[in-house]
Amino acid sequence: MQSAKTHVRQRIIDHKFSQKVKMINFLSLSILNNFICYADKIILTPKLSIIRLDKISDPRAVAILGDEAIELAKDVDPRAYKSGSHKLIPVRFGVDFVHRAIEISNFALQWQYVDEGLENFPNDFERTANLVWFSSAITSLRLLKKEFIARFPTQSVGDPNTSTVQGGLVISSPIEEEDFITSKVPHLASVYVLTTSDIENLKKVLNAVNSSRNTNILIAISRLNRQYSRDKIEDRLIDLVIGFESLYLVGINDELKFRLALRVSAHLGKIESLDRQKIYEIISSAYIIRSKLVHGVINDIKNSKEFKKGSWVKPSYFLDELTDLLRTAIFEILVNIGKQEFKSQFHKNLDNLIIQGI
Repeated sequence: MQSAKTHVRQRIIDHKFSQKVKMINFLSLSILNNFICYADKIILTPKLSIIRLDKISDPRAVAILGDEAIELAKDVDPRAYKSGSHKLIPVRFGVDFVHRAIEISNFALQWQYVDEGLENFPNDFERTANLVWFSSAITSLRLLKKEFIARFPTQSVGDPNTSTVQGGLVISSPIEEEDFITSKVPHLASVYVLTTSDIENLKKVLNAVNSSRNTNILIAISRLNRQYSRDKIEDRLIDLVIGFESLYLVGINDELKFRLALRVSAHLGKIESLDRQKIYEIISSAYIIRSKLVHGVINDIKNSKEFKKGSWVKPSYFLDELTDLLRTAIFEILVNIGKQEFKSQFHKNLDNLIIQGI
């Protein structure tokens, strides 16, 4: 039975539609942060694309971005980028304005829903679909490469659920998850560069991310994304270890540290560029440090003997390695193993590899 709240909302929508809307042209933009691309536009799905700001054809983009942003975008050459050579421009961030560096924020995620000649409100229009796909796109970019990437808040025009202003447009800015939104880039972070050779892999990852329904994989993805928005490095470590546990401790109730480190190293150690023994040491150290943090034995990573015994100069370096391992694990499971094998054979196969000493 339809709830009263839903019924009222639908009645309002139907009224607006019958009075004002004979077509829908819904445009959403979210500027990417710390990102360079060697293509002007990448079509990821029929509605979702990555596009250079000055190549957006919809004239309403000016209302969202401003004339200055589009004009400055024309002069940016991504192949000539030099670290630190930034021009700053104001951009809306919630109720305030912050500055963004145009050389590394010259592209946006674009979502556009167009439907013309309508007699009834379309059943397939979902006003939050843009946010779901924007989140999936950021997740996919993060899984594809280790460099940091995030985005600025979404702004939309043409929402049929929002009243228009005579002679103008209403720009709506929804409440969004902090895991994907930031105006800051971590200190000394490398710029995320997407080349034309990356595009097909990105589409493959996006399809896998958006179609994933496995709870363990979704928890790992959520924790990977969440740790990017944490202020404290200790909270990042806790998120990452939970992510590893979700992927690798399925069906395990004892010897958790030992089994986690063995399974992760058996899986990722097969990748040519990764060292199995080093993976084992990183995961073991992370698990012990996480336990000490949550039980109040220590209050920061650098005070743990496990960290001091390692080769990391700073806790942030340790966390970068751990982040990259979880990113690689999720990528390998989604793209190269597949959801069905992960559910049925993955953990058994890992244990067989361990037994055989491979």
